[in-house]
Amino acid sequence: MLRSLLPLLLLATPAFAQDSGLPPAQIDAPQATYRAVLEPVDALFAGIAAHDAELIRPYILDGAMITVADALPNGERQVSRLAFSQWLDGLAGAPQGLQEAMPNPAVEIDGDIAMVWGFYTFKIAGQFSHCGVDHFSLVRKDDKWKIADLTFSTRKDDCGQ
Repeated sequence: MLRSLLPLLLLATPAFAQDSGLPPAQIDAPQATYRAVLEPVDALFAGIAAHDAELIRPYILDGAMITVADALPNGERQVSRLAFSQWLDGLAGAPQGLQEAMPNPAVEIDGDIAMVWGFYTFKIAGQFSHCGVDHFSLVRKDDKWKIADLTFSTRKDDCGQ
């Protein structure tokens, strides 16, 4: 029996040995396209800093969701979801001095879909709050890139601080 499975296992081995990194969806996207994909992400960060949901709203697809994977102080993990519109409605009541930075985002584009992924840090009034990874799913609608979903992790350690 094992002898008859050996050829199948040998054929499957390359699939298991592949690099775990994401392959580029589109290798040679024009620089202007990359900038256009990052525009909604930059608008989100600017809107957070300004406490102004109206700077962000034009860049959010109707029905967009936010998923948060939190590392809690007690070591447990928690996943929660909320509508992007609900989060935007609460932005004005957030603490002053919010600043999020994603210094080296990876951008992948294929036609009318894109992904932006990167490590971020978050500060409140200039003081470190937390870090994690942001993952934005974007779609191009009516020639404008919009955030379809945002998923991010949060943690207070292993942040390069």
